[in-house]
Amino acid sequence: MKWLILFGTVLSTGCSLIGIRNEEVPNYKVVHTEGAYEIREYETYLIAETTVEGDYDEATNEGFRRLAGYIFGKNIARSQVREGLQAKKVSSEKMAMTAPVEMVKSQDSFWIISFVMPSEYNMETLPVPKDPRISIREIKNRKTAVYKAGGFHSETKMENHAELLKKWLEQQNFGEPSQSSIMVYDPPWTIPFLRRTEISLELNPG
Repeated sequence: MKWLILFGTVLSTGCSLIGIRNEEVPNYKVVHTEGAYEIREYETYLIAETTVEGDYDEATNEGFRRLAGYIFGKNIARSQVREGLQAKKVSSEKMAMTAPVEMVKSQDSFWIISFVMPSEYNMETLPVPKDPRISIREIKNRKTAVYKAGGFHSETKMENHAELLKKWLEQQNFGEPSQSSIMVYDPPWTIPFLRRTEISLELNPG
């Protein structure tokens, strides 16, 4: 599949066949754990996100393409934006790849694909996307329930494990979850049982 090739290119830096990862990930605290299940509280971080229509593979492919273009130079350096220079004169900025890449199904045929932004940036310093379909958002007070699934990722896997995660939450009395997502940390050539793939449900901050 085309998106597998693109995904491998985007996540190639710091990743290997045996699951060694060097990418920065958002800081979080595990407040409860039981086997493969966790409750996490995240520190504030930034994401770049885009909404794509299509099935899982189509949306993932297109979302990766847009966001990879943004972090690899299809942007305007913030310092140049502040100076008010014309687009043809402004410089771009290449950013480091981080993890995870997250996919959220927003409607029947729409997906939100997001990349975490490097922590060295804030809303005042992060480059501005040239693609108007990409938006920047600050994530605050994020609390999630996570199932550490591993292996390959797919829409079916997300849906099945999200249901199991909801049942676990009910048993633990952790409250009502909202949207589900799938978070991917490794390129497609990583040995399947060494891949880090997680299913996540949003929780109200406690």
